Amino acid sequence: IVSESKHTGTATGRDKYTIGVADPANEFGAAVAAVSTELGDVASLETDCVIKAVRGVTEEVASGRSAGVLLTRQPSVALCLANLQAGVRAAWAVSAAAVAEAAECLGANLLIVNPASHGVYELRVMAREFAKGSYECPRQYSKALGG
Repeated sequence: IVSESKHTGTATGRDKYTIGVADPANEFGAAVAAVSTELGDVASLETDCVIKAVRGVTEEVASGRSAGVLLTRQPSVALCLANLQAGVRAAWAVSAAAVAEAAECLGANLLIVNPASHGVYELRVMAREFAKGSYECPRQYSKALGG
């Protein structure tokens, strides 16, 4: 699924995160570092293809093994593809407030981010907000969203 894979960390459950990186130009190093710093124990899946990145991250998220963050210059494509997967509730991170709302109202378990649209500090704040989430689908939406 991924052309290159780097795995770090060994935690299980809620403390584990998978970061998918669809970065054909290898420009997201600072973004990956910023998000990883805030999330702690992460596994990283890196590829030059947004489709492969989405597949890799959504597999982990849908299984319940981790919550995920996907960094890509094509967030609308990634969001659409991710939300086709059962058990994945992806949200597009456009601000820290939007991330907090998605975590609270949707139980977002996958955050889609375009690092080109945000500075390192803003990425860290959004990752921090995402880490506060429970990643549980709210009961009132469970049936409609597939839990």
